[in-house]
Amino acid sequence: TQHPTLRLYDINTFQCFVSCNPHDQHKDAITAVNYNPTANMYVTGSKDGSIKLWDGVSNRCITTYDKAHDGAELCSAIFSKNSKYVLSSGKDSVAKLWEISAGRSEEH
Repeated sequence: TQHPTLRLYDINTFQCFVSCNPHDQHKDAITAVNYNPTANMYVTGSKDGSIKLWDGVSNRCITTYDKAHDGAELCSAIFSKNSKYVLSSGKDSVAKLWEISAGRSEEH
C-alpha cells in the first residue's frame, strides 16, 4: 500500500481497527509489517524512515524509532524468536538489531 495509516482487521468480523491517536501513524507509506511469535505485538517500517512497535490488542503505538536508518526508507523489520529484538534493514544498506527493552541498536 502507499498509505501511512495502519489498519488492523478482525478476520472473523471484518471489523477494522485504527489507532485513535493520529500521531501514532507513519508519515509515509508502510513498507514492512510483522507480528512477534506470541502475536501480542507487531512492528512496522515505513518510507518515512521510522520503525514503530505496536500493541497487538489495543492497536496503539508503544514505541517509535525515528530515523532508524538515518532517515532512509525501511525495507524490512522482523522480531527475534524470543521477541526481545527487532532486526531491521533499510535502503542505507545496513542491518540493525534493536534491543526493544533498551531502545538501542547495533549495526551489522
